[in-house]
Amino acid sequence: PEVDEFLAAIRRSDEDLRWLVDELNARNEPTIVVFFGDHQPSNSVAAPVWKINGRSGDSLTEEEEALRYKVPFIIWANYDIEAASDVETSANYLGGHVLRAAGLPLYDYRNYLSQLEEQYPVLTAIRAENAQGISTPVKDVKNTLQDYMTLQYYNIFSQK
Repeated sequence: PEVDEFLAAIRRSDEDLRWLVDELNARNEPTIVVFFGDHQPSNSVAAPVWKINGRSGDSLTEEEEALRYKVPFIIWANYDIEAASDVETSANYLGGHVLRAAGLPLYDYRNYLSQLEEQYPVLTAIRAENAQGISTPVKDVKNTLQDYMTLQYYNIFSQK
């Protein structure tokens, strides 16, 4: 039942996104839409699929576990923007991608993130992938990311 519900929700999301794009495409106002998921399906959805394939969540390799943190995203506009595909990034960098696509300047925090993205194009709660594509548990590069963690905290929680 969880898999059926998940697949039905995916189908409905696809239909709703198509409707939204069609509506916005018909307008004359320049518009950008960012569509992404914040996580892969839960274990209650994944477990039956693993079972069919003779697997379990406990048998996933480190690489397979890292894949569970990847989600697709779309940046769409009803006007011409630079196209890209197969971009691997993290949610923390997505705002910068949108600002650049819109031709808008990056403010200080986004400039910092843009520089960090050059060093670590992918950052998740469990791993950091460096510019050479080498994936490391994020705890192993915590010292390197200390400034980022501090700035992220103040960006979220400080009084503006």
